Amino acid sequence: MPQENATVKQTEMHVDETASEEKAQTPQADEASKASEKEEKTYTQADVDNLINIQKAKLPPEKEWKAFKAWQAEQKKEADSKLDEETRQRIAQQEAENRRLQAQVAALKLGVKAEATDDVVTLATARLSDTVTMDQAIRDVLQAYPSLASNTAQETSKQPAIVVPQENKPIATGGVNSWMNDIIRGKKGN
Repeated sequence: MPQENATVKQTEMHVDETASEEKAQTPQADEASKASEKEEKTYTQADVDNLINIQKAKLPPEKEWKAFKAWQAEQKKEADSKLDEETRQRIAQQEAENRRLQAQVAALKLGVKAEATDDVVTLATARLSDTVTMDQAIRDVLQAYPSLASNTAQETSKQPAIVVPQENKPIATGGVNSWMNDIIRGKKGN
């Protein structure tokens, strides 16, 4: 056992020495890599001119380049016109929806029943012109169809009835009522 302990201690010491040697080499390796990163390659004017000429050689001839640019512009123009048409349609739909909602609000303000606003707006829209506004058209529709107007004045003037509970009186006995109660309760009649 003492020999095994001595062997283990020697192995641990050897591992520790190896680790410390690697740590000592690491800072030197870091400095060397930093030095290589700092070194930049410098190019002469002839090298730069040569690179530019190589890139120019890769470009298509000027005639082909102009044709490509014209094709690209045409494609962009078609895409823009499509986009413009879609945008115009979307804007027109939004404006129509806005006008419809404004007409509904105007109808409600003028006393149209809530469930009849769409009908009144449809009828009023047919009566619109350069001289007739939406409010005037709605008033005309309400005059022609008074049933579409809400009767808020009449409805609010009605006071709710007060219900007085009645005394609990026993149901009269005898007669048809008694006979019906017996049938309901499962008793046989006379």
